[in-house]
Amino acid sequence: MSTMPVFVIKAKDALALEAVAAYRDLCTWYGLHGQASEVQLALNEMELWQQDHEDEMRLPHHIHVPAAASPGPVPRSSAAGSVPPD
Repeated sequence: MSTMPVFVIKAKDALALEAVAAYRDLCTWYGLHGQASEVQLALNEMELWQQDHEDEMRLPHHIHVPAAASPGPVPRSSAAGSVPPD
């Protein structure tokens, strides 16, 4: 049994707010309004944390770590260009 991959965005990542806001917008686009509301709560917490910890903010600098028992990296083009349905 393989481990499910996880993508973590820490609040100290200077790109986090934009990335999480984009995910919230996708949830809304797909009609997942309850999930969009939950994501907004996390976004609010991240924004408050960033305001209180400006000195800890950084641009991302970590490398991908494959999930345990992963067959290897997924080709970069596999998820790129995904577009919500009309």
